[in-house]
Amino acid sequence: MALKSLSFLMILVASSLFSVSTAFDGRKALAPDAADSPSPSVDWGFVPLNTKDPKVIELAQFAIDQYNKEHNSKLVYTALFEAIAVSIPQGTKYGLIVAATSPNNELNDYTVNVLVDTNNKKLVFFQENQ
Repeated sequence: MALKSLSFLMILVASSLFSVSTAFDGRKALAPDAADSPSPSVDWGFVPLNTKDPKVIELAQFAIDQYNKEHNSKLVYTALFEAIAVSIPQGTKYGLIVAATSPNNELNDYTVNVLVDTNNKKLVFFQENQ
């Protein structure tokens, strides 16, 4: 689980530093300001969250529901393993490790990012962990 935690943090940081451009057929491209990013010794401001907190669980369930809508999928929320938050100019970005069950009863875990501002929630990243 420690290895997944490290990869989760790396994905969350990378998703903050990289953007996807359709000009490159969806391949990752450095964001224009990524070269000016702080060095790794800087406090990134990540805050660990309680995975039993109903509000955090609701974000995990939202992520699964939103993914299902966007991909015509039928994943079922099962558990929340990890949760962190970081404040960014657009709001608060939540990084979650969520377990979900597929229609054929396969249990998988997913790295998820949800952006929350004062008016709405948006699923910004969803990937099955290998």
